[in-house]
Amino acid sequence: MQSETSRMALILSVLLQNIPSHAGAAPLALQLQSRLRNDGSAWGHTHVNAWGAYALALFANRSKPGKAIGKIQLPEDRELSIDSDKSELFKLGRQAGSVTVQNQGEATFYVQQQLFGSPDSMESKASGLELERQYLTLAGKPADKISQGQLLTVKISLKSKVDIDSLVLVDLLPGGLELEDSHLATRTYIPAVEKNQDKDKPLKIELIEGRGDRFLLFGQLSKNEPATVEYKVRAVSRGSYALPASTAESMYNPEIHCISQPQGKLKIH
Repeated sequence: MQSETSRMALILSVLLQNIPSHAGAAPLALQLQSRLRNDGSAWGHTHVNAWGAYALALFANRSKPGKAIGKIQLPEDRELSIDSDKSELFKLGRQAGSVTVQNQGEATFYVQQQLFGSPDSMESKASGLELERQYLTLAGKPADKISQGQLLTVKISLKSKVDIDSLVLVDLLPGGLELEDSHLATRTYIPAVEKNQDKDKPLKIELIEGRGDRFLLFGQLSKNEPATVEYKVRAVSRGSYALPASTAESMYNPEIHCISQPQGKLKIH
């Protein structure tokens, strides 16, 4: 089982064969269905297609067939009718109050709610992976006072409880900082971060990408061994800027993840 989709299908099929009435079956089936591609290839791979079709067939077999008939009761006495024999999407927009779904027919149907938005604030959390970010001077000391034009080192420390073969690190930059391009001729030449081919190192870097507002790293991380990666940024604009989060996770096992959300502001004088 190489893909998350095939593992999801296997879990759903085992669950339905052993505990058919389990409350987790419907959310799993809806997630599996949502991963269907639009190009007609189902889930894109013969092996995954077999498991996915088998799991959804088991799920459909436990439900009473027929047309879904019902209504969605919205605040202010507004209603939306449900009358369909296939999946249907309702865009409810902003709602102040409760929303009730009522089944008025004989067939079983399932409802999935999707919420979109941005949190007012984020909190640090870790699950099997630790991450810490520091802004340092070129001398390696904490950058307490930052001047416009100053070159800084961003140091990120990582430690995992398990081996990660597909590490993804995303470090967002606060406003006022820009990634230093080592290919440009500046007063201070800083060599680019290079791929690490040393097998004895806990962090093996496979790809590094710098974008306008973030630093991306892809690689492998050995368990229980502290690892660090550093890159350079330059303070380009004066002001006080919020510190964005840094995140790291295992690409194919997102349960292993970490969000580091520092407090305070970055001030550039």
